[in-house]
Amino acid sequence: MRYFLVLCPLCLLWLLWLNPPLTSPAHAEEVSASSKGDLALEVDVCRFRDDEGSYQEVVICFPASQLASRSQGDGLFVARYVPRLEVFDERGNAVKKIAGERVVSVDEQREICDIARFRIPPGAYRAVLKVDAIGNNRQGRAAFPIAVREYKTGQL
Repeated sequence: MRYFLVLCPLCLLWLLWLNPPLTSPAHAEEVSASSKGDLALEVDVCRFRDDEGSYQEVVICFPASQLASRSQGDGLFVARYVPRLEVFDERGNAVKKIAGERVVSVDEQREICDIARFRIPPGAYRAVLKVDAIGNNRQGRAAFPIAVREYKTGQL
């Protein structure tokens, strides 16, 4: 069989064309962004496609130890932070704003992850994410591009 594949790479392409690999209904592309500030953020931007078109997800993660936590009794500790995401078009106009305070239970080993999912029209955008930790004044910031392609429904 090895000899066959070496001599006939076009046959392999033909087989793959007839039997494409299985894919999930949502197609994804991912971009990572670097952060600035004293709150060490990991930021991923994912682009998905479904039957209604495309949607974006911005995922942030950071160690819970970077937040100021308060005891709620019975060994439960909670912390608060505020993520703010703004998406700007090519002209600098804000087209999407997502923000809100989050309250999470924490332990020193845990990583906090948060996600924002949204739809915006096709185009080139710039996003700015700011995260403020409440109680210790730590902040993190990341700026990154978001490219939204136009996908026609009912086509591959």
